[in-house]
Amino acid sequence: MGQCIIHIMRDNGMDTRVITENLDSICNNACSSYADGYVASQYKKELVLLKHYISKLINECPNFGKLEDEWEQEILINILKYSE
Repeated sequence: MGQCIIHIMRDNGMDTRVITENLDSICNNACSSYADGYVASQYKKELVLLKHYISKLINECPNFGKLEDEWEQEILINILKYSE
């Protein structure tokens, strides 16, 4: 599912490519069979910290009402579309 969201982020015209590539890299390191449990857990911890930081930033932004509902619907459609 994460790949679907990343695909959406890369296709939205915004310059999120570097951010998504870095997030992919952190995830790959967390999932690597070459990393021991401690190292892998530290990479996942980074992702969890980033998730909370991004949530904080989103909550600080103004609410765009129905437009946000449209975003959620578009994202869900794309997740379903690319998960097949």
